[in-house]
Amino acid sequence: KQKATPDEGSFCPGASAKASRKTKESKMDTTTELLSTQNRITPVVNSNNRPGLAELKGLPQWLVWRREGDKKPPLDPDTGGYANNEARLLTFDEATALHQSQKYKTTGVGLVLPEGYCAIDLDDTKDDDGYMLDVVFDIYRIFQNQAYCEVSPSGNGLHLFVKGYADFLGLDYEGKPKTKRKYQNFRGLRNLEVFSPSLKGRNYVTWTRDAEGYPEIGLGDVGDGTQALAELRAMLQAEGVELPPPVAITSTAPPAPPTPL
Repeated sequence: KQKATPDEGSFCPGASAKASRKTKESKMDTTTELLSTQNRITPVVNSNNRPGLAELKGLPQWLVWRREGDKKPPLDPDTGGYANNEARLLTFDEATALHQSQKYKTTGVGLVLPEGYCAIDLDDTKDDDGYMLDVVFDIYRIFQNQAYCEVSPSGNGLHLFVKGYADFLGLDYEGKPKTKRKYQNFRGLRNLEVFSPSLKGRNYVTWTRDAEGYPEIGLGDVGDGTQALAELRAMLQAEGVELPPPVAITSTAPPAPPTPL
């Protein structure tokens, strides 16, 4: 029997395979409609001066991963085996160097979300003509001044990274804030998934540093996404998505040890 492997966003082996793709929205009919949609936002200037991104890269929160079928298991940098919660994390430069060495035949680099950060994952963001769905523009416009945005490894999705806490993920069976929540078939998107740091495990998100194929998107910088996350919650509610009550979150970090007397 083949051993199950963990999926992106989880260090728990045996994660179920991703759901099959849903039918995309119907094609837009005219060039006028396409141009109107494409001009609804002002692209972020792609600048190398990104202090928020530099801060994030400086944290020892990075890993390498390998594609195995429809899964993206993270790897232990010391053994090349599947990583668990005790596996050593790397700096961005260390993870990049390990990936480039191809010591473990890795596919890419990933970020284990640090305390105080959130990630938003949008799947299947374009229609059959290759134009971004309206909902993607709406979401991107909310985050464009606060988020670093890049294309996902599939080339069909987007990842956004911001500082802040998502208070609309609900509680788990222990009464603790959930660390990820998936909204399927939201206005034509196959999935809209929100990740936050985890106390019990390591939520990680793949990292590409790529905006190719999305001329409307500038990579931007990691900023304070508090207001943007609140607007995303409001957008979901306005579309009739049933959300759990807001969860008061001030920190996902474990309690500090007592100070010796």
